[in-house]
Amino acid sequence: MARRIRKKKMPEPFVGQIERLSHEGRGICVENERTVFVSGALPGETVEVTVHNRWKGHAEGRATRIDLASDERVMPLCEHFGVCGGCALQHWDLDKQVEHKANTLQELLTHHGGGVALIILHAVRLEGVGRLRVGSSAVVVAARVDRRQVALD
Repeated sequence: MARRIRKKKMPEPFVGQIERLSHEGRGICVENERTVFVSGALPGETVEVTVHNRWKGHAEGRATRIDLASDERVMPLCEHFGVCGGCALQHWDLDKQVEHKANTLQELLTHHGGGVALIILHAVRLEGVGRLRVGSSAVVVAARVDRRQVALD
């Protein structure tokens, strides 16, 4: 006999304060001691969150209403923003996007590289509506390497 799969009951929508962004560009807030990753939200915003997936220690949701918008929120240039998923942060100021990506890259290289990362980040606007690519030049000084032997010009 097949086992019946019970569908998880999702909590009611709640209003949350977005503290920061994850490295994937989702807002992070805490509700009932559970970290909630919120798509479509920016740091400093107060949003209504509808949870669509949850686990023991965290949940995923979507901002269904913005009660207090960030000053850094801008109108997305692409008419397909929010539908195709190609531009997760197009509703955020370009300079803030670049800063966030630089900090994320710094964090990941330092954490996973086991040492110190020196990063120079540059944004390149491509032809077309709102297209942005962020490139980087990085030097990772790993913990396993004797730092006196590494020459940084």
